[in-house]
Amino acid sequence: MSYSNGQGWTPLHSATRFGHIVIIPLSLERGAEWSAVTRDGRFALQDAAWKGHSELVQQLLKNGADAMARDSSGQSALFYAIMSGLNKVFSMLLNHAPALNEVRDHSGSTALSVASRLGKFNMVEMLVSLPNTNLAFRDSLGRTALWWAQTQEHDSIAECIIRSAEVAGVSASPLGLPIGSRNFLIRNGNYCMICKGNIEFRSAFYLCRIFYDGRFLICSDCKRLRAHSTFKSHVLVPF
Repeated sequence: MSYSNGQGWTPLHSATRFGHIVIIPLSLERGAEWSAVTRDGRFALQDAAWKGHSELVQQLLKNGADAMARDSSGQSALFYAIMSGLNKVFSMLLNHAPALNEVRDHSGSTALSVASRLGKFNMVEMLVSLPNTNLAFRDSLGRTALWWAQTQEHDSIAECIIRSAEVAGVSASPLGLPIGSRNFLIRNGNYCMICKGNIEFRSAFYLCRIFYDGRFLICSDCKRLRAHSTFKSHVLVPF
């Protein structure tokens, strides 16, 4: 059962991807490794979570699959459950391994920030109720979960985070945007490379002439959040 195709898919990956419940225990009994990864770094558990196959997720966890395992982007199966929007798989994973709430991917995002960005209210509500949730954390570009909720117009999520932060006695956002602040998205023209907001709707913006061929633009809000490019010599100048 160690066979894999050119993409690194094993029979176990295929079974989880397409929901073949009967094949999973047979594959594991015959030596299939849950830890086998595809060429893009995914485990079978992540495929099962992405496709919403709750029974397969349960079987894999029962047979030793590591819920904390991360793909090549640093994302665990919980991230995949959030992106698929399936509350049952999300709850199953989080109940199995509560520490998943603290996992950060390579961009510094946690489950709370991803759920806030994608508008998954029920998931956010569950996450903010956990004692190990850090409501004030920032990702690698300085963005908080509240910032994502506000800029993506998920006002009910923003209010949920603010209420939870008040109870916990912490500040959920260093920016403090009012509820209802809008992030204007455009396809053409100048836009912030961080929040994708239309620069024309902002009072000021900044430019790094080193990164992205000298076209790295950032709005004043993101600059206040200390967002930056990956260049150590990154210098922002008013534009």
